[in-house]
Amino acid sequence: MQTIRKPWLIFDCEVFPNWWCFVFSDLNKNIKVITSENFNKLELFNVISSHILVGFNIKNYDLKILDAIMGDNNPNRLYKLSKSIIDDTPDVLNNIYFWNKYMFSDLFDDWKNGSLKEFESNIGMDIKESDVSFDKEKLTAKDIEDIIFYCKHDVEATIELFKEREEYLNAKIELAKMFNIPVFKALKCTNAKLSSIILKAIPIERPLE
Repeated sequence: MQTIRKPWLIFDCEVFPNWWCFVFSDLNKNIKVITSENFNKLELFNVISSHILVGFNIKNYDLKILDAIMGDNNPNRLYKLSKSIIDDTPDVLNNIYFWNKYMFSDLFDDWKNGSLKEFESNIGMDIKESDVSFDKEKLTAKDIEDIIFYCKHDVEATIELFKEREEYLNAKIELAKMFNIPVFKALKCTNAKLSSIILKAIPIERPLE
């Protein structure tokens, strides 16, 4: 029988032209902040390799940034990648090579209720964003304090969303056990993708008409 041997780790990141930060938290809200100023690659590797990473829309943003950091790219290069993702423009680092490198589950999958901020509003959390521009090149100590504060806030909101969607994740785990699918593969899947794996669906090219 398959078992989850690694704990969940909720995370979020923020990227600026010359600085970045990641906030990680377990479900008990024990928080760890890693920034480009105190970054140690081995430490970050140990953190991400010993957990299942969970966040909101991380397939489309955060995991790409994380993989670029692990690929030894500097903050300014990460900023260019961030802009590429947001503006939907080409960038060699804007890819899905991270897919098989990390254990993760995206709470955005099959989510029908809007953005993380909308969820925060619906449960009565503050939805104020940081006033620091994402294009600001020289961050002050106050800017950094402000950014980390709001990044922690979004991580805490994601923990609440995790609790709301825990049955959804547990269903994937149970289906993985029932149909002998690697749990970590199942957790990365949307409902549609996991269903196609279970049913052994074969992709078929069809003409548009």
